[in-house]
Amino acid sequence: MTDEAIRWNTFIDDICSRDLSVLTEIQKEAVLCFWYDAEMNSAGHCGYFYCYPDTVPEELVSALTKVADKSFADNYLKALEEIKKKSRTKITALRTPMTHSTHLSRL
Repeated sequence: MTDEAIRWNTFIDDICSRDLSVLTEIQKEAVLCFWYDAEMNSAGHCGYFYCYPDTVPEELVSALTKVADKSFADNYLKALEEIKKKSRTKITALRTPMTHSTHLSRL
């Protein structure tokens, strides 16, 4: 690996491991986009939502729109809506009292 690549990797490791609250606004936007891009290239939206459950959607949408373009932000928002729908379905199913007859119908 070249010295330039080593310096770049060191920079990415350093900036992406900091707490977001200590970063400048432009650094925070870059880190949010980096994390999103990294997960899209490895585990997709499922991986992103698992690894970064505390993401503030408005912050990521703003960062993606500034750093990439609106299509990335729209894609994220679409995935966010889908995961919310699935979460509500699971929560509703868990809250539904199970009677003997419903239990048998699920077998």
